[in-house]
Amino acid sequence: MKKSALKELIFGIESASWMQKGKCRGLQTDIFYSEQGRRSINTAKAICSECPIRQQCLDYAMRNQELYGIWGGHTEIERKKLRKEWEEKALNDLSKT
Repeated sequence: MKKSALKELIFGIESASWMQKGKCRGLQTDIFYSEQGRRSINTAKAICSECPIRQQCLDYAMRNQELYGIWGGHTEIERKKLRKEWEEKALNDLSKT
């Protein structure tokens, strides 16, 4: 078993080599975890909007229930709303079968 697979199994830590390709790589994390308000959120979202791995980042945040920060161009509140929509759609799809 690979070391990364073992870590994921034991600790729930996902191997995320795709993160190396993010536009956020090397930037200060406070841009994405800031409590400085709308201006900081807009800066983070602008960076994410040009990122080639935006969808992978959002998927990661959704799977791991990231509670804080901007992930895949979405705030905590936006991700919570998306999760609710996805859950409702899944339940709706199940009820049709």
